Amino acid sequence: MARIVKKKRGIFERPKGSGVWWICYYDQFGTKHREKVGLRSAAVNQYQRRKVEVTQKKFDPDEIDGKHHNATVSQIIEDYLKSSESAGRRAMKDIRIRALYWKGLWPDKAARSIVPSDIENARLELAGVKLKSNKHKTDPVSGRSVATVNRYLATLKAAFSLALRNGKVERNPVSMVKLPKENNKRIRWLTDDEESRLLAGMPREYHPLVLVALHTGMRKSEQLSLKWAEIDFQRRLIHIPKTKAGEARHIPMNDVVIGALQSIPRMLHNPYVFCGRKTGEHLKNGVKNSDWKTYLRATGIEDFHWHDLRHTFASRLVMKGVDLYTVSKLMGHYSTQVTERYAHLASDHLQRAVDSLTIPGAQVTPKLTLAKKALA
Repeated sequence: MARIVKKKRGIFERPKGSGVWWICYYDQFGTKHREKVGLRSAAVNQYQRRKVEVTQKKFDPDEIDGKHHNATVSQIIEDYLKSSESAGRRAMKDIRIRALYWKGLWPDKAARSIVPSDIENARLELAGVKLKSNKHKTDPVSGRSVATVNRYLATLKAAFSLALRNGKVERNPVSMVKLPKENNKRIRWLTDDEESRLLAGMPREYHPLVLVALHTGMRKSEQLSLKWAEIDFQRRLIHIPKTKAGEARHIPMNDVVIGALQSIPRMLHNPYVFCGRKTGEHLKNGVKNSDWKTYLRATGIEDFHWHDLRHTFASRLVMKGVDLYTVSKLMGHYSTQVTERYAHLASDHLQRAVDSLTIPGAQVTPKLTLAKKALA
């Protein structure tokens, strides 16, 4: 049975379950203070000590404020990483890479001294330098994408937001920088002919990876971390415990997916469908990027990324007349607005709707009026 911790006035845990305790109190001037302490027992003792200092008028607010105001960028980044880990954030590897970039850029600089112009200069630097690959980490090439730069800035913004809540900074300088607009409208999907060529040009061991992606629309991270226990062959469902939106969802399987999954040999002592090299681990990156590009070149397929397999799934559904709400649910989108990027692919369906106006005796307007009355 879990031990129940009795609430004590003036102390609280943040984040919940992290084991990091804070104290909150008012000084002799009526000013509210918060201090990060650590262990609960230490927080209780510190709270009592501060109350005594306030009562005896020995409390010095400048000492506390100075401790918080001298927080460096490195320190607030570490706070953010600890908070993210304790909260069970997904994609911690990516978050850590972005956070450590900022820590390395301004390691000893006071967080409160960062101004919007510093952020803007860093944004331009990020946009102008990009690493080629893990093998050539020192070879810069131009052009980090707008989306990637925005993800870096979002990480720094989140770190400053946490520091602001903790009283370590007075403002968030990143919120004053206008982020460039991202172009997320690119949609590339495989034609039937390209799909046949791609599969013919790839080793058969990779066929299940491609087919499952094409027929479920799963994100790469969802697919690679899929476990056998999350597949219900009898009900023809795949259970995703936690999606990008933070919610669970169920994905129906068709015959192609079932056949592809059943062709994969199960490995002893490994719960994952797509196994990695080490026992008990899943495949890290799927098809090696250099190999993937080789297969595309060999089969004459241009401008195609792995994520476009997911676009293909959605695009094919829309072009077959499936409504956007259903496609949104199958894709695991948090909003149908995200799915609307595929709306233009339903042109034939929209054309049939408009053509219905020319059918003799068609009464489109009255039906629309009744629908509006029903909604009212």
